Amino acid sequence: MKKTQKRIAGFCGLAAVVATTVVAATLPGPDVSAATNSSFTDTLNVRVVGEKPNIIISKPTPDSTVVSPFQELSFTYEGVNDIVITITYTDLDGVTHTSTYGSPIHADYVPGSFSDTIDLSGEEFGYGDYIITIEGSGTDGVPGVDSINFSYYPASVEIIDTPGTSGGSSDGSGQGDGSGQGDGSGQSGGSGQSGGSGAVGGDYTVKFDYDNESGLGVTTDATVSISDTNSGKVVKEFPVEPFPTDTYRIIFANYGLPSGTYTITVRIGYTYNGNTYYVYYTRTVTYKAASMAVPNTGGILGELNISKSDYLITGLIIFGLVGVAGFTFVMRRGNSKGRR
Repeated sequence: MKKTQKRIAGFCGLAAVVATTVVAATLPGPDVSAATNSSFTDTLNVRVVGEKPNIIISKPTPDSTVVSPFQELSFTYEGVNDIVITITYTDLDGVTHTSTYGSPIHADYVPGSFSDTIDLSGEEFGYGDYIITIEGSGTDGVPGVDSINFSYYPASVEIIDTPGTSGGSSDGSGQGDGSGQGDGSGQSGGSGQSGGSGAVGGDYTVKFDYDNESGLGVTTDATVSISDTNSGKVVKEFPVEPFPTDTYRIIFANYGLPSGTYTITVRIGYTYNGNTYYVYYTRTVTYKAASMAVPNTGGILGELNISKSDYLITGLIIFGLVGVAGFTFVMRRGNSKGRR
């Protein structure tokens, strides 16, 4: 009896599985059902966004000083949308102005690039310091941002080691002051010394660049000063003459400067909107003065190349030996007289 009941229950279960399978096989798929049901309409849009929000500005050059009012703005972007360009401009009177450049860029999170030319001589801008900030919204709420700063002035200065000279160490600032034969010595070229150990550093060429496009300001003069970096004391100062000039040269040996670390500063004066302003450029350098040449006395001594210190030490030794010999001679003579 029990075996008969188990067989009936097993048969019923198998029949239920078969029936369910048959019903499922006869049902239409989801797409067919949606297509045949006129009351059901829907659209599914899928956007795959895998880029991390990122913006990179390539121009203008960060931390640079430019003299042309026409500056190219270039940057690349990815993983962002609604890109906004903000320009913060601090004028010569210290007043800060903030403005949005152009319209937002709807990048739709697709990688791309942007390039345009900004006219800094327009009514909104002028000489001063700039910060360009570019920001785009990201998909996860984290924006992509990049920012650079630069300055726009009527003149800029770059100081380099004079080609063909020994050069010297510096802070590598590149943009730094100018200097030259501003003391009116009229000398050009090296220090004029011969023999001895040559100077290291102390011979620099200053390159000037000017704003010849905007007509906003007029450069009037340039002054060079050399100061001891450690004490801050100015050891030499002179005007750049003639001015304006494209290049100018400074030679430390012409000013009798000893070895040390110096800061060279060039101050450029200019007029703008009826006012006079100044812009400064600096560079720190290390200078080693040339040593004095050893005099050539000729003969054997000249060939030996004996230095001044050698002469001094030798003289002291000879003086000591002569003194000891004299003292010994006097003592012996006194003793001999005593025995008599």
